[in-house]
Formats: sequence, structure tokens, C-alpha cells
Amino acid sequence: MRASEPGKMKMNEEPTAVECLCSSDSGYTLIELIISAGILALMLTGLYTVLFQTQATYDAQQDSMALLQEARAAVDNLAFEMRMAGSKIDTAPEAVEIASPTQVAFAVDIDDGSPLQPCGAVYENAVDGGAERITYRVQGTQMLRDVDCWDGSNWHFQAEASNAVVVGNLTAAGPVFRFFDENGTELLAGGGPLSAAQREDLRMISIDVTLEDAENHAVAETLEGMRIFTQVKLRNRGG
Repeated sequence: MRASEPGKMKMNEEPTAVECLCSSDSGYTLIELIISAGILALMLTGLYTVLFQTQATYDAQQDSMALLQEARAAVDNLAFEMRMAGSKIDTAPEAVEIASPTQVAFAVDIDDGSPLQPCGAVYENAVDGGAERITYRVQGTQMLRDVDCWDGSNWHFQAEASNAVVVGNLTAAGPVFRFFDENGTELLAGGGPLSAAQREDLRMISIDVTLEDAENHAVAETLEGMRIFTQVKLRNRGG
């Protein structure tokens, strides 16, 4: 018999292990591709989660800042009106008619005799008329503003100018309004509405509101830095 030539297999001869390895094609197997795709999917999922959380945090911060700025502007306007309590009211009964931890009502001529809203010419031109009674009251998580007009003898509620929400998203913690005499002593520190005699001694009102952005934060989570506090000295009271 002729000897087999080197490198050639005889018929029916099984290939050796080395020959099998050398003859296999180079490249990735299906299993390797599946594993690689799975790892890539996990990485992309993690990256998306981080990006989504970062964007959500940024949006929440922007919304919270807008909420805070709107509330601060409303409190500034409240302080401006309150500071003028008793100004040009002539025959109106009292400069401050209601003073409680959640409600303040005071008389002031906020439009300086203008025949425009909120009261209009009917009240502005009335004998001894022209004053407005501004009421700020806390109802639930909102602070509302009401307006009454003085005709020289009686107050008249102005529905169209009232029930206006000036601050929303209030927390229920603590009093909003606190009251002090000319020495800085708090009047009726335990709470409750001031009596007429105590209102006569009233010289300064503090406003303290804390906001909570329920849409962007967990329930009952009070936002840090969302507290607005100011003190208002009444200009038209002695002392």
C-alpha cells in the first residue's frame, strides 16, 4: 500500500483535535453576541436612568424656584398694603378690624381716590367714602385676598375682586400672622383674634409662610429654603 502523503487524511480517518481547532472559522459566536448585547442594554438603561433623574431634579428645582418667586412677590404686595393700614380712611371704623393667626383685615385707601377698580366711582365719590378694606385669610393650603368698599357708612363686599389666590401650596405649620406692640412684645402670643383694645396697641405684624411643592416632592416633604418671613411696621399708627 502507498503511504499517505503528509497533510492528507486517509478516507474514513477521524480528524484530530488539533486539526479541528485549526480548521474552525474566526469570529464571534451567537452566545457571545447575545451576552454583549445584554451588557450594552444594561449600560444604556443605567445611563438613561441617571439622565432621567437628573432632568427630573432640574425640572423640580425650576418649578420650586418659580413657586417661591411668585409667593415672595405676593407677600411683598401684602406687606406694602398692610404697611399703609389706616392711611386716608377718614370715617372708616378701624385701621385694623381683624387680627388673628390666619386672617388680617385692614382699612386703607390703596387706590388713592382713583375711580377705577377695585371700588370704582360710586364709592370713591361718596361722601366720606373711598376707603378699601383688604382681607388676607388662610384657607386650607391657600392665602386668599378679599376687598370691601366703604361708602361713607358701610362696607360693601366686592365679589369680582375677592377670593383671589395670592399664595398657594402653604403648609399648615404655625401661625401666618403674629402681632406686636410698640415695645416689640407679642400680643396674645397664645393665638386667637386680638380684641379691640389689643388692636389699638398693634404696631407691627410679622408674616411667616412656608411652602410645599406637592407635585415635585414626596407627600409631607417640606422644602428647604421655601420659607418666607417678613415684618411690617404700620406707618399710620403711633409709636
